[in-house]
Amino acid sequence: MFKMHKASFMLATLALTSLLLIALPVPSTHATGTPAYTVTELSLGGESYAYFDHSSGQIVGYSDTSSGGNHAFLYDANGLHDLTLGGMYSSITRINAAGQIIGQSRTSGGQNHAFLYSDGQITELSLGGSSSVAKAITASGMVIGESLNSTGGRYAFVYDSTGMHQVSLGGASSEVKDTNASGQIVGQALTSAGAEHSYIFSSGTATDLGTLGGSYTHAEYINASGQVTGSSQTSGGEEHAFLYSGGTMTDLGTLGGTLSFATGINASGYVVGQSDATGGTARLAFIYKDGQMTQLALGGDFSNAVILTDAGQVMGEADTTDTDPVGGQTIRHAFLYNSTGLHELSLGGANSDAYGINSSGQVIGRAYTVDGESHAFLYSSGTMTDLGTLAGPNSSADNFTASGKITGSSQTVAVDGYEDVFHSHCFMYSNGTMTDISLADTASDSYILAVNNSDHVLGYEYTSGGDERAFVYNGTSAHQLLLSGSFSYPGNINSAGAAVGSSEMTGGAMHALVYDDSVTQDLNDLIDANSGWELNTGDDISDDGLILGTGTSVNGEYRAFLLTPATTP
Repeated sequence: MFKMHKASFMLATLALTSLLLIALPVPSTHATGTPAYTVTELSLGGESYAYFDHSSGQIVGYSDTSSGGNHAFLYDANGLHDLTLGGMYSSITRINAAGQIIGQSRTSGGQNHAFLYSDGQITELSLGGSSSVAKAITASGMVIGESLNSTGGRYAFVYDSTGMHQVSLGGASSEVKDTNASGQIVGQALTSAGAEHSYIFSSGTATDLGTLGGSYTHAEYINASGQVTGSSQTSGGEEHAFLYSGGTMTDLGTLGGTLSFATGINASGYVVGQSDATGGTARLAFIYKDGQMTQLALGGDFSNAVILTDAGQVMGEADTTDTDPVGGQTIRHAFLYNSTGLHELSLGGANSDAYGINSSGQVIGRAYTVDGESHAFLYSSGTMTDLGTLAGPNSSADNFTASGKITGSSQTVAVDGYEDVFHSHCFMYSNGTMTDISLADTASDSYILAVNNSDHVLGYEYTSGGDERAFVYNGTSAHQLLLSGSFSYPGNINSAGAAVGSSEMTGGAMHALVYDDSVTQDLNDLIDANSGWELNTGDDISDDGLILGTGTSVNGEYRAFLLTPATTP
């Protein structure tokens, strides 16, 4: 995977990772009258909430404790595990595919320390000081973080099968900037002479990357091959982007000015960043590959590389030389750089914005037309396609699905009494057609919550009457998730299109629901009527039919629950 500054701009497709290869159907009440599900309470003594970590298959959550704290927990075949170092509070930071968990916990002595939970054991991760934080965990269980030591210095650390390792270049501190899947890390550290250098830590050793001749280096990103990029001071006092590879630091130069810095690196060692141009009045994006820095700009004084793919494509934004005649602002357009050059993404109007790029190099976003409307677009193989709208003036393409379809939102009809304010519906675009995937209420507003790998959509809609309604779009039509009241809320959807949520009942109570194959059922009707539970919310559903939610337990207290499909007699 590429490493990218402004990671919030990387809009990935909303797709849930399967826990099993085949998703099982949701059971209904058995013909014999036996319950379809058994109920298990998930709590450490107080109110609680649970969710699936879909990458590992773990059931985790948070619970108030009988002593007044709030702890993270794990539930597995061996029961409920309190993830704590003895204090009042704990939280989960990451879980790897093997189900190993890192997090943060207050200790019995009042300190805030990182922890690793693995194979039933919780390990405190600290260099001896009052606080520590775990930032990443590899597939093998190596943990990377930062900790105060016994003398008050803050250092990066690596924890592996041999114990804790303090990362240092001999000075009073060090920090983590980035890590790769192999457990190599880069960051900054003070040397014994007090200089601020960068390091790469690999196989138990921290290596000083050196500088470009000046006094400091700031390493920011590392790829899977251990190549590192960032910026460093030169012997002439300028700051330049660099690439560190094979033990050698290369000065990437500038676009004519005195400053450049890196904002990302991909698997091939291509680097993107920004550089001042000659004269220092323009700051422009660049890509460095094959020993050459190439300017990425559309004629204006600013450009920025937002996403760098492993295929070497760059999606970004840039000022042009044109001015919007309406607002007087410089027109800024999205761009795509690929093997055929730099491509300006425009529908002929003022600004444009790119929101996503897929593995085929197609780009989606929104762009103004010559009529002043803002429309969703698809850029593919050199062609800009206006995706149109759902009858209103504006639309936006936001995400690719797993199969390459496009989801987004479009304005529809004007809000009653406000001719310039429009309702908005979510859509799916495929084969030249934009399909409204909302419920039938035209004067409503709908939103996408999740899309599974089969392009089934879980969403919610505010009706013309002001009620929120959860729905599932199953590829052909939208189905309302509602029991007997006037509003409902979505929970989650699995890979087969089964979904959970919650619905108001006629009397005002909230009940958990499950939807499957166009049928919505009250989960309270699918458990033992004498269980003592009232199931209020359906929050998550796995591919093997497990359901998590919250409800009122036997003791009349609000608790997380796990529903497990009962064995058919």
